[in-house]
Amino acid sequence: MKKTLGILSIFFSTCVSFNAFSSLEESNLEHSTIHQNIISSESETLIKNIKEMFADGISISDITNAYQMIDAVMQHNPDMTVEEKRAFATNIICKISDMIHIPYMPEIIVDSVVEICAPILSMLMYPENGSLQCLDSIKGIPHELEIRKAIDGFIDDLSDGITLEEIPTCFMFASSFAISCKDLDSHNRGNVAKFIISELLDKTDTPFLPDFFSDAVFKTLGFSMIDYFIAKGDI
Repeated sequence: MKKTLGILSIFFSTCVSFNAFSSLEESNLEHSTIHQNIISSESETLIKNIKEMFADGISISDITNAYQMIDAVMQHNPDMTVEEKRAFATNIICKISDMIHIPYMPEIIVDSVVEICAPILSMLMYPENGSLQCLDSIKGIPHELEIRKAIDGFIDDLSDGITLEEIPTCFMFASSFAISCKDLDSHNRGNVAKFIISELLDKTDTPFLPDFFSDAVFKTLGFSMIDYFIAKGDI
């Protein structure tokens, strides 16, 4: 009898625990659904606002202005995870890709460039720990030879060289190196980052796009991102 009561007691406790767990799961799922509905609604409003602000089209340098508008939405949703922020930003940028105009570049190529770059740009905009990654601290003013050595090391680590897909990674490396120059002010750290971006893009292989054209486009994007980071105080 005692054994039976013991089994019933364990069974009853398990049922209570399972019910409590199920209720918790349902509560979390309900909260997640409500949260996603709010984000979805704000996404639609944000896209509408971006299209109204850039009615004449979005230039390459305007992409960072779009991210500023995305940031404003993030501030209203402080409980968003890093993954949610990246997914939200990537979704917005991809949905406005039809408004992004690059002179002389076919729309199908623009869409492909945005599709490739948006997820990594969003990763760069919203880093894991809330700030851009810093390399080993660099004391004093870095010499050009030191910077070029770091650039060569970065390129050597890329098995296929600098392809279109690696361009956002180049931006990330340039930003990280610049942040490591602790003895420089933000303006000069920005100049270091832009120098690295310029040097890397000069070595980029972008099939079907003339170098003089692709370099100008991506340098504009990279430089505007660095200015954006400086304005935010991230560099």
